[in-house]
Amino acid sequence: MYRKISLALASKDETENEIKKDFGFLACATTGFRYKQLFGTELLGDVMSIMSVLSPAQQAAINSAAVKGDAIDLNVMDKNDLAAFIAIAETGKLNCISKMAFIMNKQAEGADMRRLETDNYFDWLEQFESMEFLVHSLDFISLYMANVQGTSTPKKGPAPSTAK
Repeated sequence: MYRKISLALASKDETENEIKKDFGFLACATTGFRYKQLFGTELLGDVMSIMSVLSPAQQAAINSAAVKGDAIDLNVMDKNDLAAFIAIAETGKLNCISKMAFIMNKQAEGADMRRLETDNYFDWLEQFESMEFLVHSLDFISLYMANVQGTSTPKKGPAPSTAK
């Protein structure tokens, strides 16, 4: 799934105003593989540890956006959206969001993924405002989750229990 997300750059214009730029992000079957290959951890495990600290309403908003392929509608979430961002920051997994964004951005750009190194990640990361990945964390999670969640429904119900 492909999505454009507008991110604030670390550089400012001549009047010291924030500069925003649209970046493309692509979540596909190889996102988790490339993440583990470059960073050495399981992306799904990192994302699930972040999801576990969110409220059921916040998780539902992410899952709904993932199924629809939309950006997160923060108005649908809990009244105190700040709590979601604080909870994500407190997991210690915030770097997971920026690493996931890096992989998805490079996939969208069609970069040679075999040649990427962690130095490329740090160079790419320097161009953004420090809080951008926290602010857009739910968008990146929903984009990734759209790739791992299925939307098909089973043709048959569950099998009858054989336990006595």
